[in-house]
Amino acid sequence: MKDITKIDKSLLIFLISLTLITIGATNLSKYVDVYFDELGYTPQDLGTFVFVTGIVSVFASLFIVPIFTRFKNQIKTIAVIQLFSAAIVLYVFRASNFLLVIYTVYMIYIVFKAVYLPLEQNYISSHATEGKYGKVIGIRQAFLAIGMVLGPLIGGFIYERSALLLFDTSAYIFILGVLLLGLVRYFDKKKKTESILNDSQSEQ
Repeated sequence: MKDITKIDKSLLIFLISLTLITIGATNLSKYVDVYFDELGYTPQDLGTFVFVTGIVSVFASLFIVPIFTRFKNQIKTIAVIQLFSAAIVLYVFRASNFLLVIYTVYMIYIVFKAVYLPLEQNYISSHATEGKYGKVIGIRQAFLAIGMVLGPLIGGFIYERSALLLFDTSAYIFILGVLLLGLVRYFDKKKKTESILNDSQSEQ
């Protein structure tokens, strides 16, 4: 807790955004399995779906992630990814031809999910000073764990009311995470401007 109070304001907000996005992503991955069963699909159908998502994730990690990691403005990239992810989730679980959409449109979300991980890790590691990398990554893991625990805990109550409500909630949580990323970008720009002003004053 002492270390958390000392970290940069923009990084702290980013970590809260990470927690929210983790809650949404965890609920999707956990409850899509339950939803398959609720719709009357067989364990074989679910097994095929899990296999395909695994293949898509590996493909994205090998060939698509390296492209995205070259982008300079990674906060903006993450925000766009999460907005598209929210739109995909809101569409997929309302589609009448669910099986077709889950194997096509939803796979775009799986790609975005694979891309998000290295981008958020890059941003967090960029805030680690020399000798403090392990501590920063440890704090990241704590926020990530909170999201992974809270997700299914909250999701269970929501799913009991409505499966669609659960998936919608995940999408809205992604959007909330993006709003926090807007604050991150604002504080990063402010910090950069202050740094430039301080440098120019020291040179005079």
